[in-house]
Amino acid sequence: MIVALTWTELGQELARAVVRWLTAVVRWVISTARWIVIGLLLLPGTVDAGEQLERLVDLFDRVVFGSEIDPALRSTVVAKWQGPLRVSIQGRATPDLARQASRHLNTLRRLTGLTIQQERQDPLQANFYLLFVRAREMAGLPIQGVDPALIQRLGAAEGCYFLTARQPAQRIVKAYIVVNVERDPVAIDACLLEEMAQALGLPNDTDVLRPSIFSDQDRLIDPSPTDALIIQTLYDPTLPAGLERAAALPRVREIIAGRLAAAARYRLVVGKDRPHAGDGQQGAGKAGASWDHPGVDPKAAEPAVQLYPVRRDPE
Repeated sequence: MIVALTWTELGQELARAVVRWLTAVVRWVISTARWIVIGLLLLPGTVDAGEQLERLVDLFDRVVFGSEIDPALRSTVVAKWQGPLRVSIQGRATPDLARQASRHLNTLRRLTGLTIQQERQDPLQANFYLLFVRAREMAGLPIQGVDPALIQRLGAAEGCYFLTARQPAQRIVKAYIVVNVERDPVAIDACLLEEMAQALGLPNDTDVLRPSIFSDQDRLIDPSPTDALIIQTLYDPTLPAGLERAAALPRVREIIAGRLAAAARYRLVVGKDRPHAGDGQQGAGKAGASWDHPGVDPKAAEPAVQLYPVRRDPE
């Protein structure tokens, strides 16, 4: 069957193809530059091992125990998800946006070991909401239990933002990720990753180690090696939720030191799942970056997350 396209439709298809090509080019440039910078940081002799360790502990401290919204909202204990994420994708989501979100959720699943699945039957049973809206809609979303003044404040920038609920203080039980669909594709891709990662218990922005998904100065569409290390450290089973900051940081130092030693022994795995290179097996998907360490990534064998748009808001 031959399908005839009008000049307008042909132009739209061409424009979409150009955007996809430019997105791929930008993604490659950012990724290449990131690995060069991080590679120099990790080369033996470029940074003192003790100094490197303290930088990473400081990054963890700032990201996990800080708050970009309000210092009064800073957590005093280790807080993270302790059960499955049931994802509901709503609003003006397109198949492309669903694919972007799926890719990032798979990356985070591999780094945390969390079970992540889409709740397609009953959105009320979800606990991790991805809300794709227009810029003018961001500041007026009616989210139950959240002060409208806070939503208005977060939505005023017309970028992306996240909200989480904890019950008790160490257990994250619900999250909302709000995304402006009118931004350019690369910005949407980067902010999706950043906000979803922050909603896992890493709520603060910082520029102490760049490039990073936790820096507003960067647009990363994969976690940097240091980002991956920090996320894995938070979800290390030897770091219990509820541990107070003063007691947590020495344990964080031990975990990061162990992972750095493991990285030196086994090598940094980039863009592959476990098992690590050299055993003749190919990874199942793109993980961005992961410190290869025996015993990490218990959920790597689970089926990949694949989200589907289930509802479109009226125009």
